Amino acid sequence: MKVYISADIEGVAGITSPDEANPEHKDTKVFQEQMTREVAAACEGAIAAGAKEIVVKDAHWTGRNIDLRQLPECVTLVRGWSGHPYSMMQELDSSFNSVLYIGYHARAGSGGNPLAHTMSGRVVGEMRVNDVPASEFRLNTYTATMCGVPAAFLSGDEALCGEVRGYNEAIRTVTTFRGIGPSTVAVHPAVVLRQIRAAVKDAVAAKVAMRPLPPAFKLEIDYKQPRDAYGKSFYPGAKLVNEATVRFETKDWMDALRMLKFVLLLCLCVLAAPAFADQFMGVEQAPIASDKKPKEEEAAPSPTPAAAPLPGAVHGHALIGGNSGEFAGTATIGYYFNRYFSVDLTGDYLSYQRPDIAGEQYGPEVDAVVHLVNPLPLTPFFGAGPGYQEWRRVYDGATFDKGHSATLSAFGGLHIRFSRYFGLQLQRRRLNYLEGAPIAFEDRKTREASSRVYDQIGFVVSF
Repeated sequence: MKVYISADIEGVAGITSPDEANPEHKDTKVFQEQMTREVAAACEGAIAAGAKEIVVKDAHWTGRNIDLRQLPECVTLVRGWSGHPYSMMQELDSSFNSVLYIGYHARAGSGGNPLAHTMSGRVVGEMRVNDVPASEFRLNTYTATMCGVPAAFLSGDEALCGEVRGYNEAIRTVTTFRGIGPSTVAVHPAVVLRQIRAAVKDAVAAKVAMRPLPPAFKLEIDYKQPRDAYGKSFYPGAKLVNEATVRFETKDWMDALRMLKFVLLLCLCVLAAPAFADQFMGVEQAPIASDKKPKEEEAAPSPTPAAAPLPGAVHGHALIGGNSGEFAGTATIGYYFNRYFSVDLTGDYLSYQRPDIAGEQYGPEVDAVVHLVNPLPLTPFFGAGPGYQEWRRVYDGATFDKGHSATLSAFGGLHIRFSRYFGLQLQRRRLNYLEGAPIAFEDRKTREASSRVYDQIGFVVSF
């Protein structure tokens, strides 16, 4: 017998405050441990009913809350987020005999749990499927039914347990607490563990019948901010039915899961501001043992009157460096795999002006970005990725050199959030040209690689 468990934290015994569900807060440790204990109790009940294989999905926040060392050895734990549309049900398929839910919570718009939400508490005001307000239990049970696997058990707050019984009274439930406004009235954690163990044993042995899927789905999302609804309404097949509501209709639940994934997790950012540049352009070569200059006969004639090179060096080999006034414009569309990691597609434009040379460059780039999120409105970030640049360089108003280059960028900085949609970003970026680069014209033979380093500060608008 094979059992699947999806585990969340906002419905475990005693939890009350958002701080207690936030892995970055010290209060969360107690409830991560309770989450682990409740999952362990469910595993023990399933094993007592004959389960030989159990897969557990850690489905809260980062997906890294459960301590696998405290679970039975027949358990496989899915940690983190793969990006699959199944989301909280990742790795579920038709080979399982039953689905169990641990630590689940009331839907968005419910007053039965201070932590009530559906998918995203920051974005979603309410979600409905076929005009019925939807919890994560309902969404995930449709996914389980699509896979042909019955939901057999759920533990969580009293409001959700009531919803579950109304959906299918054959599903066993264990109530962990009752929400009253921002407070909770909780059952003792030890009592909850005993109840979960016993109820799961009965539920897995009973082979609960599935309620069939609806023949069609009308999915509606009420966004807390109308501007979110407008942007998400452009998903194929979706439409804006009022200022804050997006509707999507389909006969295939998998299509609905894809829609949810992209309209809730896709982010668009725009950054445009002057860049304060401490730039360096030079050849990236293997380290040179000495500071010998290139042989005079290898240098091509300068296309402009000779000028004393500004100081700058890479591995002891000086070409050209210095400062410039610059303007950088950046537009980024990013896919967030989780709150800490994203892959961004960036289009950028850079214009620079110096006493001896001016130029511009532009092109796309794909970056992997790590966001070091913390409780303060400050998000350090760093990333890197390959790109492509078109460029030209100008002397005395005339273009004397142009071309295109493969590039590799590395960058880091600090994002200061004024709100979820608006902030200030400080960034230092190093742009390495890998081939045919716009290098210093003092040495025309050295054309294999060069680099630029510049600082950028600008306002960020997120949609």
